[in-house]
Amino acid sequence: MTTDANDAEERASFWRRARIYGLASVFGGLLHASHVVWTHLLDPADYGRFANLQVLYAFLAAGLTLTPQPFILAHLHAWPKERLARALGGLVPLSLTLGALAAGLAYAAPASWLALLGDGIPRWAVAGIALAAAVSVGRLVAQGVHEARGEAGRSSLWTEVGDGLRPLIALPVFFALAWTWEARWVGLVVAQAGAGLLALHLLARAGWLAWPRRGPSMPTGGGAGDSPSKELKGALSFMVPTMLMGVTYVAYDSADRLFVTAFHGLEAAGSYDVAYRIALLGQTVNIVMRRSFSPVYYAAHARGDHARALAVLRRTSLQTFAASMGLAILVPAFLYVVPVLGEGYEGAVWIVPIVAVGVGLFGVQGFWQAALLARGKPRVVLGVTVFGALVNVAANAALVPSLAGVGAALGTLICFAAMMALMVVMARRAMRSDGVVRAPRDDV
Repeated sequence: MTTDANDAEERASFWRRARIYGLASVFGGLLHASHVVWTHLLDPADYGRFANLQVLYAFLAAGLTLTPQPFILAHLHAWPKERLARALGGLVPLSLTLGALAAGLAYAAPASWLALLGDGIPRWAVAGIALAAAVSVGRLVAQGVHEARGEAGRSSLWTEVGDGLRPLIALPVFFALAWTWEARWVGLVVAQAGAGLLALHLLARAGWLAWPRRGPSMPTGGGAGDSPSKELKGALSFMVPTMLMGVTYVAYDSADRLFVTAFHGLEAAGSYDVAYRIALLGQTVNIVMRRSFSPVYYAAHARGDHARALAVLRRTSLQTFAASMGLAILVPAFLYVVPVLGEGYEGAVWIVPIVAVGVGLFGVQGFWQAALLARGKPRVVLGVTVFGALVNVAANAALVPSLAGVGAALGTLICFAAMMALMVVMARRAMRSDGVVRAPRDDV
């Protein structure tokens, strides 16, 4: 009877968080809706310039911040707060220092490097992107802490709501200053840097950031004699593989824009990016379900209830895939019936369903990834991610020269399908070490 009551409470808690994240995603959906608006305000070349700057931001945000969310999710329930705060406090100055170096590199780099982003992108724009990416470490840490604690509303403030502010900043700049892609750049930099600074202030006040102390070893609750330097070193040993995983994720998620730019120009890249961003409506489903899933899964794993964790994993994977496939049908159908895209972007309609199916598959592999991270196997996840990146690069190199945006979309689909299959295989192999073969039938 107690088990049944726990199951009911667990499910209620899951769907309560899902509703909160879903409501927050409505606000974050402003970002997706703005892509349609921008097709009427920007020509495809200017759209392509900002699309490639977004790719750069994604690379730098993953690399400069060391992608701290997986580390927080895996350790918040395992480490005392003071120990985790010292590790996270050491991360912040490291990220800001790396950001300053990256901004300086933007002015020292050869012009041929900047040409990879397309013509007409100045160095100051690249430097601003680097600084905003580094400061976003605060937002990512806040998101991870609140998500791991099951605080759905607060976690959403740092993701969907923050992203939803970008068009609200960019559109007034566009109309007031007659800027084009630069207005969207302002929206990105101001929203991300502002959210990062605010998060750092709030985290420090709440005791989640503390600078590592110098001096003799002190007990930390994670084991008597653990020194602050050892805590930070331990954190980095986990975060460096997940950072590489994040950078590699950006490679297979975003490098297709650079391929399209190289072979077909900024106009084609702009049209493809519109389709990709619209297809990411399915990613909203993935994010809502994953953030509702993570606290339940990691808590069950931490208390040794591996069968329950597997049941949650399987159930959430099926529900998420079904919802994503529904969007993969409905969104392209709407775009076909109602021509809402601006002139020059008509070809995007045929790209959306291909990418949308891939996004659904990617969401499924994200849940199975948690089974590996919870068991302290970030390097296995990194290996699967690198595999996906190699598949995507190879597929893009083969398909983009002849098929342009459609080839890039097919490359994305092939990559995500291959990643999902390999991630499930590796996760199931890791779970067998815990003696977990199947979940209770009534939970699947």
